[in-house]
Amino acid sequence: MKGERTVSAGNPGRERSERNPLAQLIELWAEILEVNQAVTHYSHRIVELERTIVKQNVRILQLEATEDEMTKTVANQNIRIRHLEAAQQAQHCASTLRPSDGAIVPAGRSSFFALFSRTPSK
Repeated sequence: MKGERTVSAGNPGRERSERNPLAQLIELWAEILEVNQAVTHYSHRIVELERTIVKQNVRILQLEATEDEMTKTVANQNIRIRHLEAAQQAQHCASTLRPSDGAIVPAGRSSFFALFSRTPSK
């Protein structure tokens, strides 16, 4: 069957000559090169996508660190607010107490004692 042609399995649009083994080898080699180029292209694309993923992961870690810092800042501010509220409440209580109310003032705390020794203004 001289001159017959068959369709190449790797590329349906390409015919392969059956009578010339060298031509068949060259055609197969060309197909292998095409496949190799496609694999190389997709390998490069995969590397690009992996780099993008790494960059996104770094950004996520940065955002998580920022979130942790903000959480710590808010917690510290809440503690500070509680301290200020407690100090304000203590100051209010101290301003309303008088020694005649039986307030106990520790010895050696003259400035603290001064809070209790004030006479209410009329």
